[in-house]
Amino acid sequence: QNFLFFLGTQAFAVPLLLISSILMAYTVALANSYGRLISELKRQIKTVSQGSLGT
Repeated sequence: QNFLFFLGTQAFAVPLLLISSILMAYTVALANSYGRLISELKRQIKTVSQGSLGT
């Protein structure tokens, strides 16, 4: 019962909010970097396929 009461206090909510925010920012940054990587790889594939058509 004391544990459930602790879950409702600010001592639990504030660190939980901070950790959640950090994890969300990390996930967004990771998704952006993967998106840029995919775009670059698509561009490279397009360039290579266009170059091989000419030969």
